[in-house]
Amino acid sequence: MAAEGAEQKKNWKDEGNAAFKLGKWGLAIKCYTSGIREDPNNHLLYSNRCAAWLKMSKDHKALEDAEKCIQLQPLWAKGYYRRGCALRELLRDDEALVALREAAELAPSDAEIRNKLAEVLQRVSEKEGRRVRDIGNSSEDYENFRDSLKAKVPVPYSDQAVRDFTKQTIENVKTRVFGGETLRPVAHFMLGFKDDKNESSSMGMVALEKGFESPETHASCSEFLRKYQQDMDAHAGIVIVPKSALAFPQVWLGGEKKWRHADKEGVFVQLEARKDRGVWFIPITRTPEGHIKAGDEESLDIDVFGLVPRLYPQ
Repeated sequence: MAAEGAEQKKNWKDEGNAAFKLGKWGLAIKCYTSGIREDPNNHLLYSNRCAAWLKMSKDHKALEDAEKCIQLQPLWAKGYYRRGCALRELLRDDEALVALREAAELAPSDAEIRNKLAEVLQRVSEKEGRRVRDIGNSSEDYENFRDSLKAKVPVPYSDQAVRDFTKQTIENVKTRVFGGETLRPVAHFMLGFKDDKNESSSMGMVALEKGFESPETHASCSEFLRKYQQDMDAHAGIVIVPKSALAFPQVWLGGEKKWRHADKEGVFVQLEARKDRGVWFIPITRTPEGHIKAGDEESLDIDVFGLVPRLYPQ
């Protein structure tokens, strides 16, 4: 009887897979659901049902199954891949990138996972590119963007929202490093107005390509960032600069500073908010297999390693 029961569980999965291959998503879901009733700890059934939910555009249900799959098998790359796919369909791209990076770290040679990670990275990069163009380099573009915010609904300042913004930005940097993207100096701002598409804050972005080339460009960059946060009523700003792009200030130089990363490459991330400041360094390493990897962020003393001066009044 035990062998017969095990065979029945296997059949539900096989029948679901057969239906899936024929494009019969509803039937596949019924089969996987029957299998889950008999074997509620089978992560493969949740993973497969997640894929079927995605085919039917039931993205929230797909995310629930992906989360359950990860709970049952936290070291299985496919669960994080499924989670990333569901989040992508829900337009939660930053979270999708984190999930896909986790999947790629568990299975670095999986082409399907890496292709999906590259796809979402490309979409995020295009969206950020449009955001930069919205502001533009001319005073007219800047003023038009500033004036467009007047029609938006203000949102109150939130310490938790700033913490979430910071965490998400740091994770996004790690994912971009892992995906092989060439990072450039940039500042992301969490504006004090609702986004048109959801209840969260609108976001702004400023390219800082030449902001760290010399003391003169650095002073000009810092002054512009201060003006931007005032004009756009930004609740917080995060400056991201690869160490290789920091001609000035090279904050790691000087033995008394107790810099722990020697000549290691990495990325500096600095938070400037109304009620908080902080700076972190994310080291970049290469695995024995040749894959680029971002290490854990290290919190630094902002008075010693800060890239830009205080942007908000004390």
